[in-house]
Amino acid sequence: MSVIEFTDSRGRHTEFTSNGLDLAVGSRVPLLYSPEDPRTARVITKHHRGNHVLLFLMGLLWLGGAVLIVIAV
Repeated sequence: MSVIEFTDSRGRHTEFTSNGLDLAVGSRVPLLYSPEDPRTARVITKHHRGNHVLLFLMGLLWLGGAVLIVIAV
């Protein structure tokens, strides 16, 4: 478990814990959070980005299949 703390764009200090991450003290990591509620912050890892790429590619595959069906009919 890692404790992550940051100061958001409005100057508010926020701290949260993240399970499954093995971060060294003082590490810098990319975060995603809502400016209205920085307590919803989460760390963006390569794993998260990989999931987005996979979903995008699956969407393209479905779209390509749909186009082929429309052309064939």
